[in-house]
Amino acid sequence: METEAKIQQHLADLEGTKTIVTIAHRISSVKDCDLILMLEHGRIVERGTHEELVAAHGRYWQIYRKQLGLQSGQSQGYTQASETAGGATDKTN
Repeated sequence: METEAKIQQHLADLEGTKTIVTIAHRISSVKDCDLILMLEHGRIVERGTHEELVAAHGRYWQIYRKQLGLQSGQSQGYTQASETAGGATDKTN
């Protein structure tokens, strides 16, 4: 996790100065991007911001829930609480 944190910090330092294309399997690596393209079998199946993709309850949302370790019966309020617990900031407040 230390390596991932260093990479994310470096990308954050470059934010606004360059166009950055990130390819990742971990949602935590892309959730702060301006635009996320969800690919399956080489085709774009979803696109939007992290918030838009989570709200759409599509494939991105399914992977996000799986990576957070959530089960289908858990509360819908998981997004904000989980991100805050993980040290991320809530941009809506």
